[in-house]
Amino acid sequence: MSAETPLHLRVAEELRARIESGELPPGTRLPSVAEISRQYGGSNSVATSAYKLLVDDGLVVSRHGAGHYVRGAETPELLVRRHRRRSEGSPFAQGAAEQGAIGTWRYESTTEQAARP
Repeated sequence: MSAETPLHLRVAEELRARIESGELPPGTRLPSVAEISRQYGGSNSVATSAYKLLVDDGLVVSRHGAGHYVRGAETPELLVRRHRRRSEGSPFAQGAAEQGAIGTWRYESTTEQAARP
């Protein structure tokens, strides 16, 4: 890479080379965005863009609030969903409760063979 190559690409390629050589083995916590920015003299967006490239290539895992880690072959893709229940409930539930109604949840699912066209 030349000096004309954008900084985020140079950072990503340097980290990629260290990962692929084994210098940074799976599970290794990588430097923070702030550390990368200080080390390479760029803004936080340079480090963020470099990590995004490595995540997209499957070499790095980003853990919100915990940093970036070298991905191992056994590292699963995680999908986390959070549901926050409001303590006061929804306006609909409040209205129903005021009327003495008791809310329930009902779910039914079936499988059927699709008809041929």
